[in-house]
Amino acid sequence: MGFRLGAAWRRLDRLFNRVYQPLGLSHAHAQLLLCVLERKETRMADIVTLTGLTQPTISRLAAYLSKHRYIGRKKDPNDARSSLLSPAKRAITLRSELVRLQAVVDQMVHRNLAAPDIEELRRMLDLMVPYVQ
Repeated sequence: MGFRLGAAWRRLDRLFNRVYQPLGLSHAHAQLLLCVLERKETRMADIVTLTGLTQPTISRLAAYLSKHRYIGRKKDPNDARSSLLSPAKRAITLRSELVRLQAVVDQMVHRNLAAPDIEELRRMLDLMVPYVQ
């Protein structure tokens, strides 16, 4: 099972990377950006929890997105060790395109699956995720 999940993840990650490439973003960049857009202002630690990416990875991705003016980054007034991320104007203008591209990938994946299979896959992943640390 681990081999199949790993292979599926790598293929999906490559697919997302190809889809987001015209925007100059990787799958991981887009994932972080969508989290920030959805929450308006959020702690980096919360994004770690939501995405399953590591703190160093989130820090690296946030540095890139901040440098390229997709997000704003400031110290959390409630925790000096934490940073708050917020969407910049550039990200806000890209929001609909990011969502559209995500839907394109969903359609590609769903093309070979019947609706009940998709729901079963979601259900099984939702059951598995809380136990994987």
